[in-house]
Amino acid sequence: MRIAVEGIPAAGREVPISLRQSWAVDAATSALDLRPDRLDGLITLQRATGKGVVRIGVRATAAADSVCDRCGEACTLTADVDTVLLYAPSESEGRAFEGEIELDADDLDVGWYTDGHIALGEILQEALALALPARVVCADVPACDKRTDALLTPASAERPFAALLGLFPGRGDKAES
Repeated sequence: MRIAVEGIPAAGREVPISLRQSWAVDAATSALDLRPDRLDGLITLQRATGKGVVRIGVRATAAADSVCDRCGEACTLTADVDTVLLYAPSESEGRAFEGEIELDADDLDVGWYTDGHIALGEILQEALALALPARVVCADVPACDKRTDALLTPASAERPFAALLGLFPGRGDKAES
C-alpha cells in the first residue's frame, strides 16, 4: 500500500493492520518467513514539517506457528513492535531535517521515501523483522530445556556410536570392532 505524502491530512492518518489487508499479510509473511496466523495493529502518519518529513508510528503484533530452534517442538513465533520512525523525501538528501526538527538519540530511526509516496508494506516489514527474536524458542523454557537435554543425552553411554550402526547395512555389531 502506497500513501501519497501530500494526501496526508493535517490531523494525520491512521491505517489499520490486520489479516484482512493483503499488503499487511505480505509484509508480515516476508518479515516472519511464515504466513501469520495473527496480525493486528495500527500505522499512524503525521506530517512533521513543511519540507516533507513524515512521522510514522508503527504498533503491531504478528504471530505464526513455527518450530523451536532448540528442541524442535511446535511453538509460536511472535513479533511485537511499537516504534516511531521519521521519513523524508530521498531527493532532499537530508536537508528536509535542517532547521525544523531537532533529532536526538530516540529519533535516529530515519527512513526515506521516493516520488512523494510512502510504501507502508516496506515499513511494516522492516519494523516486524527488527522486532523478531534472534532465535525461535518455546514459551515454556523449563520444558524446552528438558526436551533439549533429552535430545543431547546419548542413548547409551557404553556405546556412543550405536546410532551409526544403522548406516552400514549388513555389518551389525562388526562396525564397532
